[in-house]
Amino acid sequence: MKRLILLLAIVFAFEFSSAQFMQTKSSSSNDTGTFYSIRNRDFSQLIGASTSGLSLNYNADKAVLNGSFTLTSDEKKHPYKPFWLQMTPSLGTTSSLYEIGQKTPQPDFTLSFSFAWILRNKYYFDADFDNNYDAIKNNDPFVPITNRAGFYYTQKLVEKLNQAKPELKKGNRLYTAKRIEWGSIKPDFGATTYSFFDKSRGFADQFYKPHYSSWGVSANFNHYWYVNNEDVHWDGWPTTRFFFYTLSLRLGTNNNSESLKKSSINDVGSSQFDSSTNTTRQVIKTTSAYTGNYQEYISFTPSFELLYSFVSIFAVNAFGNYQFITNNSKLGNYGSIAGGLYFYTNENASKINIGIYYQHSLGVTPAKELIGIKTKVPINW
Repeated sequence: MKRLILLLAIVFAFEFSSAQFMQTKSSSSNDTGTFYSIRNRDFSQLIGASTSGLSLNYNADKAVLNGSFTLTSDEKKHPYKPFWLQMTPSLGTTSSLYEIGQKTPQPDFTLSFSFAWILRNKYYFDADFDNNYDAIKNNDPFVPITNRAGFYYTQKLVEKLNQAKPELKKGNRLYTAKRIEWGSIKPDFGATTYSFFDKSRGFADQFYKPHYSSWGVSANFNHYWYVNNEDVHWDGWPTTRFFFYTLSLRLGTNNNSESLKKSSINDVGSSQFDSSTNTTRQVIKTTSAYTGNYQEYISFTPSFELLYSFVSIFAVNAFGNYQFITNNSKLGNYGSIAGGLYFYTNENASKINIGIYYQHSLGVTPAKELIGIKTKVPINW
């Protein structure tokens, strides 16, 4: 936890210091509608509104497929403060994948709605771009041209300005970074069936399948900071591409499956005795089940997720939560923390992003560990 706090402090310090060197201009009523439309589409992509298809989250506990459907505000009526209503159905199983086909999988279903709106939307611009435009465009052979703010214009920008129909023209503004902050309210509902084994129960009741219905509501704050490394490069600074974090607080029902381990239990399915050889043949059936005493409760659950990228291939990913239980004296507060790498692509034609992570429980004895993969995080590239 101390290392995570140190990482956050370093990243925040870089973000603040680099912002001081940029020429900034907040949005104003003089900006064109096209400019706001571009910014709104950027935010729409940020929350996954423009991403079609399914995403996957898998670990040893469960496998879940997620879909996303979004209604957006009218850009003409709300050009400055857009908002989105997003519906996310999730369908999965708490059974191990190797058991599918051998037995009926235990279903896991969740439906959530997220109402999101922009709190702050600010671009940083290069105040010297217009004065340097001709020098940048005619920079052949390429020699780095340094701006007063401390960055130099890249060869990629030179190529852009020399296209037959360049997107950037003299008189336009070149943005160097952008910062978006938004809030969201998210109610969720779910139904899940688990497979449990408790050896302290009577023999006939040791295997049981509790059905769990859930409800909750979350309040979220999200922050996104992106540096335009394609057109400009900050000399002497790490090549930070983006920094994202989300903070959330959920009130709702939960259960202790996250603190319990899954085990493979060998059970005798059938047996046959052969009197001629005095041999008993047994057919063993292997079942994956949570071990322990199943409990339900209501909790306050703060959580976070962080992504930090300094290259164009992957981002460092950290996330976690901690549950403060309100109505079950049999359980103590507990949570989990995870870290890993999230691999992504910046090509517009691809929407496939894969992350791998290691998760460790907090406040649980014995500790629970998971290794998982996922393709769903708050940002789509």
